[in-house]
Amino acid sequence: VQIASSLQGVVTESLLPTADGTGRVAAIEVLIPDDAVRNLIRQGKVEQIYSVMQTASSRGMQTMEKSLADLAMRGVISKETALGASSRREQLVGLLARAGFTYLARSDLYSNPGVSLDLSYHPDEAIGLDLVSATLFFSELNAAAAQVRRETGLLPDSLHLVRALPSIQYVFRWQGQLVFKTVHNFLVEHRGDGVFQPQLSEVEEARWFSAQEARRALSFKNSHETLEAAIGAVESLGVGS
Repeated sequence: VQIASSLQGVVTESLLPTADGTGRVAAIEVLIPDDAVRNLIRQGKVEQIYSVMQTASSRGMQTMEKSLADLAMRGVISKETALGASSRREQLVGLLARAGFTYLARSDLYSNPGVSLDLSYHPDEAIGLDLVSATLFFSELNAAAAQVRRETGLLPDSLHLVRALPSIQYVFRWQGQLVFKTVHNFLVEHRGDGVFQPQLSEVEEARWFSAQEARRALSFKNSHETLEAAIGAVESLGVGS
């Protein structure tokens, strides 16, 4: 509580080599404790401060990822240097992608279908991918595997990648602010006993569906489109649905 009242600001600086190799440049993160930040500190919800910083540039705040992205987009530092200095690579890659930095299509990112989603895979194993592409893909893949485990209890090492499916973008309002969310989908094969043990209290039941049952159960158009993409992929592989 005392920190929430007395804190005046936090500035974090990281000195990085320039792209031309002639010197160093500072990437800077700035936190200015406005009312929203002070309330989060009082409530012990410091993990939410980063989200406030992302949307508070007009109030003088800046995340390290925003600073790194700006430097990389201006060619002051390389993309690889930016990624190496970031503790939130998926945020940085998202900023670079929205600014027009290209990476490979998600469906083409990994040339080794069947890889286990055991969360231990690292971009270095994605042979032939640039670092931005590999970081983006593996952050999406790891997040998907973790979500499957929370919702079903299926262990990541029992799930094996078949291919990436189309992503779904959502826009909604939370605490008075617009939030843009992208859900990345993957078609995976389960190689195990198939017993569900959901770890989230809000998940009342998890069970297997046939393709037809899934079609009847889904309500939203984008969910149906994702399902049809998955069914089409299964059929193209010559596997029954």
